[in-house]
Amino acid sequence: MKLLRSLIILSIAGEMLTACGDEPEVTVSLKLSKRELILNKTAQSKVVTITTSESWVAETPADWLLVSPSSGDGTETVTVSVTENDQGGARESYVKITTKSKAMQLVVLQSTNENGAIQTPFSVSADKQVYFSQGNLQYQARTGTWRFAENQWDYVGTQTPDDNGHYGGTIKGSDNANISSTYDGWIDLFGWATSGWNSGANEYQPYSTSTISTDYYVGGEKINNLTGEFANADWGVYNKINNAGNQAGLWRTLTYEEWMYLLYDRDDAILLKGSATVNRITGIILLPDNWTAPEGITFKTGTNGYDDNIYTIVDWCRMEAYGAVFFPAVGIRNGLDVEDVGYFGSYWSSSAFDNYTYNMYFFSDYLGMDGNENRYEGRSVRLVRDL
Repeated sequence: MKLLRSLIILSIAGEMLTACGDEPEVTVSLKLSKRELILNKTAQSKVVTITTSESWVAETPADWLLVSPSSGDGTETVTVSVTENDQGGARESYVKITTKSKAMQLVVLQSTNENGAIQTPFSVSADKQVYFSQGNLQYQARTGTWRFAENQWDYVGTQTPDDNGHYGGTIKGSDNANISSTYDGWIDLFGWATSGWNSGANEYQPYSTSTISTDYYVGGEKINNLTGEFANADWGVYNKINNAGNQAGLWRTLTYEEWMYLLYDRDDAILLKGSATVNRITGIILLPDNWTAPEGITFKTGTNGYDDNIYTIVDWCRMEAYGAVFFPAVGIRNGLDVEDVGYFGSYWSSSAFDNYTYNMYFFSDYLGMDGNENRYEGRSVRLVRDL
Protein backbone atom coordinates (compact mmCIF):
# COMPACT_ATOMS: atom_id res chain seq x y z
CA MET A 1 0.00 0.00 0.00
CA LYS A 2 2.82 2.39 0.92
CA LEU A 3 4.49 1.60 -2.39
CA LEU A 4 1.27 2.36 -4.30
CA ARG A 5 0.88 5.68 -2.48
CA SER A 6 4.48 6.58 -3.31
CA LEU A 7 3.95 5.81 -6.98
CA ILE A 8 0.77 7.90 -7.11
CA ILE A 9 2.49 10.84 -5.40
CA LEU A 10 5.45 10.61 -7.78
CA SER A 11 3.10 10.43 -10.77
CA ILE A 12 1.16 13.52 -9.67
CA ALA A 13 4.36 15.41 -8.93
CA GLY A 14 5.69 14.52 -12.34
CA GLU A 15 2.55 15.81 -14.03
CA MET A 16 2.77 19.02 -12.02
CA LEU A 17 6.40 19.46 -12.96
CA THR A 18 5.58 18.83 -16.60
CA ALA A 19 2.66 21.25 -16.55
CA CYS A 20 4.67 23.94 -14.77
CA GLY A 21 7.57 23.43 -17.14
CA ASP A 22 5.43 23.99 -20.27
CA GLU A 23 5.79 27.58 -21.48
CA PRO A 24 2.90 28.95 -23.51
CA GLU A 25 3.80 28.89 -27.19
CA VAL A 26 4.50 32.39 -28.44
CA THR A 27 3.68 33.02 -32.08
CA VAL A 28 5.93 35.73 -33.43
CA SER A 29 4.34 37.37 -36.46
CA LEU A 30 5.80 39.69 -39.05
CA LYS A 31 3.45 41.73 -41.20
CA LEU A 32 3.93 44.53 -43.72
CA SER A 33 1.23 47.09 -44.47
CA LYS A 34 2.19 46.75 -48.15
CA ARG A 35 3.79 43.89 -50.03
CA GLU A 36 4.63 45.92 -53.11
CA LEU A 37 5.29 49.53 -54.07
CA ILE A 38 4.56 50.60 -57.66
CA LEU A 39 6.15 53.94 -58.40
CA ASN A 40 6.53 56.25 -61.38
CA LYS A 41 9.87 57.64 -62.55
CA THR A 42 10.17 60.58 -60.17
CA ALA A 43 12.20 60.60 -56.95
CA GLN A 44 9.73 59.96 -54.13
CA SER A 45 9.09 58.34 -50.76
CA LYS A 46 6.42 56.00 -49.40
CA VAL A 47 5.75 54.78 -45.87
CA VAL A 48 5.32 51.14 -44.89
CA THR A 49 4.41 49.84 -41.44
CA ILE A 50 6.34 46.86 -40.05
CA THR A 51 4.32 44.98 -37.43
CA THR A 52 6.27 42.58 -35.21
CA SER A 53 7.10 41.83 -31.58
CA GLU A 54 10.79 41.31 -32.33
CA SER A 55 13.71 43.48 -33.34
CA TRP A 56 14.22 43.69 -37.11
CA VAL A 57 16.63 44.77 -39.84
CA ALA A 58 15.69 46.16 -43.30
CA GLU A 59 18.13 45.71 -46.20
CA THR A 60 18.10 46.24 -49.97
CA PRO A 61 20.63 45.32 -52.67
CA ALA A 62 19.62 48.32 -54.84
CA ASP A 63 21.64 51.55 -54.81
CA TRP A 64 18.56 53.51 -55.91
CA LEU A 65 16.56 52.41 -52.84
CA LEU A 66 16.84 53.74 -49.29
CA VAL A 67 15.03 52.53 -46.16
CA SER A 68 14.88 54.67 -43.04
CA PRO A 69 15.24 53.59 -40.33
CA SER A 70 17.03 50.43 -41.37
CA SER A 71 16.50 48.66 -38.06
CA GLY A 72 14.18 48.77 -35.08
CA ASP A 73 12.58 46.96 -32.17
CA GLY A 74 8.92 46.06 -32.52
CA THR A 75 6.27 47.71 -34.66
CA GLU A 76 7.45 50.79 -36.55
CA THR A 77 6.81 52.82 -39.69
CA VAL A 78 9.66 53.09 -42.18
CA THR A 79 10.14 55.37 -45.18
CA VAL A 80 11.12 53.80 -48.49
CA SER A 81 12.70 56.29 -50.90
CA VAL A 82 13.73 55.97 -54.54
CA THR A 83 15.82 58.17 -56.80
CA GLU A 84 14.54 59.33 -60.20
CA ASN A 85 14.52 56.52 -62.75
CA ASP A 86 16.62 57.86 -65.61
CA GLN A 87 17.72 54.42 -66.85
CA GLY A 88 15.34 54.39 -69.81
CA GLY A 89 13.38 51.36 -68.63
CA ALA A 90 11.57 49.85 -65.68
CA ARG A 91 13.58 48.61 -62.72
CA GLU A 92 12.76 46.25 -59.88
CA SER A 93 14.26 45.35 -56.53
CA TYR A 94 13.17 44.61 -52.98
CA VAL A 95 13.55 45.47 -49.32
CA LYS A 96 14.12 42.43 -47.08
CA ILE A 97 12.86 42.71 -43.50
CA THR A 98 14.37 40.12 -41.18
CA THR A 99 13.60 39.29 -37.56
CA LYS A 100 15.13 36.54 -35.42
CA SER A 101 12.48 34.07 -36.56
CA LYS A 102 11.07 35.31 -39.86
CA ALA A 103 11.80 37.27 -43.05
CA MET A 104 9.61 39.01 -45.63
CA GLN A 105 10.22 40.99 -48.80
CA LEU A 106 8.70 44.25 -49.98
CA VAL A 107 8.80 44.33 -53.79
CA VAL A 108 9.59 47.75 -55.28
CA LEU A 109 8.94 48.43 -58.97
CA GLN A 110 9.71 51.78 -60.58
CA SER A 111 8.59 52.50 -64.11
CA THR A 112 9.43 55.39 -66.41
CA ASN A 113 5.83 56.62 -66.23
CA GLU A 114 5.12 60.22 -65.31
CA ASN A 115 2.31 62.79 -65.55
CA GLY A 116 -0.33 60.10 -65.91
CA ALA A 117 1.24 58.39 -68.92
CA ILE A 118 2.43 54.81 -69.33
CA GLN A 119 5.59 55.74 -71.14
CA THR A 120 6.04 52.94 -73.59
CA PRO A 121 5.11 53.62 -77.21
CA PHE A 122 2.16 52.15 -79.12
CA SER A 123 2.05 52.64 -82.88
CA VAL A 124 -1.29 53.99 -84.14
CA SER A 125 -0.13 54.62 -87.73
CA ALA A 126 2.97 54.00 -89.81
CA ASP A 127 4.50 57.26 -88.55
CA LYS A 128 2.76 58.02 -85.25
CA GLN A 129 3.11 56.65 -81.72
CA VAL A 130 1.26 57.42 -78.49
CA TYR A 131 1.40 56.81 -74.77
CA PHE A 132 -1.74 55.52 -73.05
CA SER A 133 -3.03 57.09 -69.84
CA GLN A 134 -2.50 55.29 -66.53
CA GLY A 135 -6.20 54.44 -66.24
CA ASN A 136 -9.72 55.22 -67.45
CA LEU A 137 -11.04 58.78 -67.42
CA GLN A 138 -13.19 59.75 -64.40
CA TYR A 139 -15.25 62.86 -63.58
CA GLN A 140 -16.73 64.46 -60.47
CA ALA A 141 -19.60 66.82 -61.32
CA ARG A 142 -19.77 68.74 -58.04
CA THR A 143 -16.21 70.03 -58.39
CA GLY A 144 -15.86 69.76 -62.17
CA THR A 145 -12.73 67.65 -61.69
CA TRP A 146 -11.30 65.24 -64.25
CA ARG A 147 -8.75 62.57 -63.35
CA PHE A 148 -7.37 59.23 -64.45
CA ALA A 149 -8.08 56.14 -62.35
CA GLU A 150 -5.20 55.42 -60.00
CA ASN A 151 -4.80 51.86 -61.26
CA GLN A 152 -5.50 50.40 -64.68
CA TRP A 153 -7.98 47.92 -63.23
CA ASP A 154 -9.96 50.57 -61.34
CA TYR A 155 -13.46 51.47 -62.44
CA VAL A 156 -16.64 52.87 -60.92
CA GLY A 157 -19.20 50.29 -59.82
CA THR A 158 -18.88 46.57 -59.28
CA GLN A 159 -20.96 43.54 -60.04
CA THR A 160 -20.84 39.98 -58.72
CA PRO A 161 -21.60 36.96 -60.89
CA ASP A 162 -24.72 34.86 -60.49
CA ASP A 163 -24.70 31.23 -59.30
CA ASN A 164 -23.52 30.12 -62.73
CA GLY A 165 -20.63 32.59 -62.81
CA HIS A 166 -22.33 34.84 -65.36
CA TYR A 167 -22.37 38.62 -65.39
CA GLY A 168 -25.06 40.86 -66.80
CA GLY A 169 -28.26 42.63 -65.93
CA THR A 170 -28.70 46.10 -64.52
CA ILE A 171 -26.84 47.73 -61.63
CA LYS A 172 -28.93 50.62 -60.38
CA GLY A 173 -26.80 50.95 -57.27
CA SER A 174 -23.51 51.72 -59.01
CA ASP A 175 -22.05 55.23 -58.93
CA ASN A 176 -22.50 55.65 -62.68
CA ALA A 177 -26.24 55.28 -62.15
CA ASN A 178 -26.12 58.32 -59.82
CA ILE A 179 -24.92 60.59 -62.63
CA SER A 180 -26.15 64.20 -62.30
CA SER A 181 -24.88 67.79 -62.46
CA THR A 182 -24.45 67.91 -58.66
CA TYR A 183 -23.28 64.39 -57.89
CA ASP A 184 -20.21 64.38 -55.62
CA GLY A 185 -19.09 60.84 -56.48
CA TRP A 186 -17.09 59.79 -59.52
CA ILE A 187 -18.38 58.53 -62.86
CA ASP A 188 -16.50 56.87 -65.73
CA LEU A 189 -19.13 56.06 -68.37
CA PHE A 190 -19.80 58.95 -70.75
CA GLY A 191 -22.02 59.69 -73.73
CA TRP A 192 -20.07 60.53 -76.88
CA ALA A 193 -18.50 64.02 -77.16
CA THR A 194 -19.44 65.02 -73.61
CA SER A 195 -16.33 66.99 -72.74
CA GLY A 196 -18.35 69.92 -71.38
CA TRP A 197 -17.56 72.14 -74.38
CA ASN A 198 -20.63 73.55 -76.13
CA SER A 199 -20.16 71.99 -79.53
CA GLY A 200 -23.63 72.92 -80.77
CA ALA A 201 -25.03 69.57 -79.67
CA ASN A 202 -28.09 69.46 -77.43
CA GLU A 203 -26.17 67.26 -74.97
CA TYR A 204 -22.48 67.91 -74.33
CA GLN A 205 -22.00 67.76 -70.57
CA PRO A 206 -20.24 64.73 -69.01
CA TYR A 207 -23.34 64.11 -66.87
CA SER A 208 -25.72 64.02 -69.86
CA THR A 209 -28.27 61.18 -69.71
CA SER A 210 -30.51 61.75 -72.73
CA THR A 211 -31.20 58.52 -74.62
CA ILE A 212 -31.69 60.25 -77.98
CA SER A 213 -28.66 59.87 -80.25
CA THR A 214 -29.35 63.04 -82.24
CA ASP A 215 -28.88 65.06 -79.03
CA TYR A 216 -25.17 64.18 -79.24
CA TYR A 217 -24.55 65.38 -82.82
CA VAL A 218 -21.44 67.56 -82.61
CA GLY A 219 -22.14 70.88 -84.31
CA GLY A 220 -25.66 69.62 -84.87
CA GLU A 221 -24.48 67.30 -87.67
CA LYS A 222 -24.00 63.55 -87.60
CA ILE A 223 -20.85 63.63 -89.78
CA ASN A 224 -18.66 65.69 -87.45
CA ASN A 225 -15.79 63.99 -85.65
CA LEU A 226 -14.03 65.11 -82.45
CA THR A 227 -11.19 66.63 -84.47
CA GLY A 228 -10.40 69.86 -86.29
CA GLU A 229 -12.83 72.65 -85.45
CA PHE A 230 -14.66 70.28 -83.10
CA ALA A 231 -11.58 68.96 -81.28
CA ASN A 232 -12.73 70.56 -78.01
CA ALA A 233 -15.55 68.03 -77.89
CA ASP A 234 -12.81 65.50 -77.12
CA TRP A 235 -12.51 65.02 -73.35
CA GLY A 236 -8.70 65.18 -73.32
CA VAL A 237 -8.32 68.17 -75.62
CA TYR A 238 -10.72 70.47 -73.77
CA ASN A 239 -10.09 69.54 -70.16
CA LYS A 240 -7.31 69.64 -67.60
CA ILE A 241 -6.70 66.18 -66.15
CA ASN A 242 -5.98 66.76 -62.48
CA ASN A 243 -3.41 63.98 -61.99
CA ALA A 244 -1.93 64.04 -65.49
CA GLY A 245 -0.31 67.37 -66.21
CA ASN A 246 -3.35 69.49 -65.25
CA GLN A 247 -3.25 71.31 -68.58
CA ALA A 248 -5.78 71.30 -71.41
CA GLY A 249 -4.68 69.89 -74.75
CA LEU A 250 -2.25 67.25 -73.46
CA TRP A 251 -4.51 64.28 -74.18
CA ARG A 252 -6.92 63.05 -76.83
CA THR A 253 -9.07 60.11 -77.98
CA LEU A 254 -7.90 57.73 -80.72
CA THR A 255 -9.61 57.90 -84.11
CA TYR A 256 -11.22 54.87 -85.73
CA GLU A 257 -8.26 54.54 -88.12
CA GLU A 258 -5.80 54.65 -85.22
CA TRP A 259 -7.67 51.99 -83.25
CA MET A 260 -7.70 49.77 -86.36
CA TYR A 261 -3.96 50.17 -86.92
CA LEU A 262 -3.24 49.48 -83.25
CA LEU A 263 -5.35 46.31 -83.16
CA TYR A 264 -4.60 44.86 -86.60
CA ASP A 265 -1.92 46.60 -88.68
CA ARG A 266 1.13 47.38 -86.54
CA ASP A 267 4.01 44.92 -86.49
CA ASP A 268 3.11 41.70 -84.65
CA ALA A 269 -0.34 43.11 -83.81
CA ILE A 270 -1.84 39.64 -83.44
CA LEU A 271 0.71 38.79 -80.73
CA LEU A 272 0.17 41.96 -78.72
CA LYS A 273 -3.36 41.51 -77.39
CA GLY A 274 -5.19 39.06 -75.16
CA SER A 275 -8.02 38.52 -72.69
CA ALA A 276 -7.12 38.65 -69.01
CA THR A 277 -8.10 38.96 -65.39
CA VAL A 278 -6.04 41.46 -63.42
CA ASN A 279 -6.46 41.64 -59.65
CA ARG A 280 -9.77 39.74 -60.13
CA ILE A 281 -10.99 42.33 -62.69
CA THR A 282 -11.78 41.12 -66.22
CA GLY A 283 -10.70 42.90 -69.37
CA ILE A 284 -8.34 43.09 -72.36
CA ILE A 285 -4.57 43.63 -72.46
CA LEU A 286 -2.71 45.45 -75.23
CA LEU A 287 1.07 45.26 -75.30
CA PRO A 288 3.41 48.00 -76.56
CA ASP A 289 5.62 47.90 -79.63
CA ASN A 290 8.77 45.81 -79.19
CA TRP A 291 7.30 44.05 -76.16
CA THR A 292 9.62 42.18 -73.85
CA ALA A 293 8.03 40.22 -71.02
CA PRO A 294 9.33 40.63 -67.46
CA GLU A 295 11.31 37.68 -66.17
CA GLY A 296 9.05 34.93 -64.86
CA ILE A 297 5.85 36.37 -66.41
CA THR A 298 4.04 34.71 -69.31
CA PHE A 299 1.40 36.12 -71.68
CA LYS A 300 -1.04 34.12 -73.80
CA THR A 301 -2.17 35.90 -76.95
CA GLY A 302 -5.71 35.79 -78.29
CA THR A 303 -9.20 36.20 -76.86
CA ASN A 304 -10.39 32.81 -75.71
CA GLY A 305 -11.59 33.82 -72.28
CA TYR A 306 -10.84 36.13 -69.38
CA ASP A 307 -9.01 33.29 -67.67
CA ASP A 308 -6.42 33.13 -70.48
CA ASN A 309 -4.13 35.33 -68.41
CA ILE A 310 -4.61 35.70 -64.67
CA TYR A 311 -2.38 38.16 -62.84
CA THR A 312 -2.01 39.08 -59.20
CA ILE A 313 -1.31 42.70 -58.30
CA VAL A 314 2.42 42.04 -58.10
CA ASP A 315 2.51 40.18 -61.43
CA TRP A 316 0.48 42.90 -63.12
CA CYS A 317 2.66 45.63 -61.71
CA ARG A 318 5.60 43.95 -63.38
CA MET A 319 3.63 43.83 -66.63
CA GLU A 320 2.69 47.51 -66.34
CA ALA A 321 6.26 48.50 -65.55
CA TYR A 322 7.15 47.02 -68.95
CA GLY A 323 4.38 48.96 -70.68
CA ALA A 324 1.34 46.64 -70.74
CA VAL A 325 -2.05 48.39 -70.90
CA PHE A 326 -5.22 46.93 -69.39
CA PHE A 327 -8.79 47.88 -70.36
CA PRO A 328 -11.27 46.74 -67.69
CA ALA A 329 -14.69 45.44 -68.70
CA VAL A 330 -16.70 48.34 -67.28
CA GLY A 331 -19.97 47.65 -69.12
CA ILE A 332 -22.21 50.40 -70.52
CA ARG A 333 -24.74 52.91 -69.20
CA ASN A 334 -28.14 53.42 -70.82
CA GLY A 335 -29.75 56.44 -69.22
CA LEU A 336 -29.44 55.61 -65.52
CA ASP A 337 -29.11 51.85 -65.98
CA VAL A 338 -25.64 50.29 -65.93
CA GLU A 339 -25.29 46.89 -67.59
CA ASP A 340 -22.78 44.11 -68.28
CA VAL A 341 -20.09 45.17 -65.81
CA GLY A 342 -17.37 42.52 -65.73
CA TYR A 343 -18.68 40.95 -68.92
CA PHE A 344 -18.39 43.61 -71.64
CA GLY A 345 -16.10 46.58 -72.33
CA SER A 346 -16.50 49.45 -74.80
CA TYR A 347 -14.15 52.40 -75.38
CA TRP A 348 -14.99 55.44 -77.50
CA SER A 349 -13.12 56.62 -80.58
CA SER A 350 -13.28 60.22 -81.84
CA SER A 351 -14.84 59.15 -85.15
CA ALA A 352 -18.50 59.38 -86.14
CA PHE A 353 -20.22 56.81 -88.34
CA ASP A 354 -23.53 57.91 -89.85
CA ASN A 355 -25.98 58.20 -86.92
CA TYR A 356 -23.59 56.26 -84.72
CA THR A 357 -19.93 56.27 -83.67
CA TYR A 358 -17.02 53.87 -83.74
CA ASN A 359 -15.80 52.19 -80.59
CA MET A 360 -13.37 49.48 -79.52
CA TYR A 361 -15.29 46.76 -77.73
CA PHE A 362 -14.74 43.29 -76.34
CA PHE A 363 -16.20 40.26 -74.64
CA SER A 364 -14.19 37.48 -73.04
CA ASP A 365 -13.72 35.81 -76.41
CA TYR A 366 -13.79 38.72 -78.87
CA LEU A 367 -12.03 42.03 -79.50
CA GLY A 368 -12.82 44.38 -82.35
CA MET A 369 -14.22 47.66 -83.68
CA ASP A 370 -17.89 48.53 -84.19
CA GLY A 371 -19.55 51.51 -85.84
CA ASN A 372 -23.15 50.83 -84.89
CA GLU A 373 -23.18 52.07 -81.33
CA ASN A 374 -25.59 54.66 -79.97
CA ARG A 375 -23.98 57.99 -79.09
CA TYR A 376 -26.12 58.37 -75.99
CA GLU A 377 -24.82 55.22 -74.30
CA GLY A 378 -22.28 55.75 -71.54
CA ARG A 379 -19.00 54.09 -72.49
CA SER A 380 -15.43 54.16 -71.23
CA VAL A 381 -12.82 56.71 -72.29
CA ARG A 382 -9.10 55.87 -72.41
CA LEU A 383 -7.03 58.82 -73.55
CA VAL A 384 -3.62 58.92 -75.24
CA ARG A 385 -0.81 61.44 -75.50
CA ASP A 386 1.17 61.95 -78.70
CA LEU A 387 4.90 61.38 -78.62
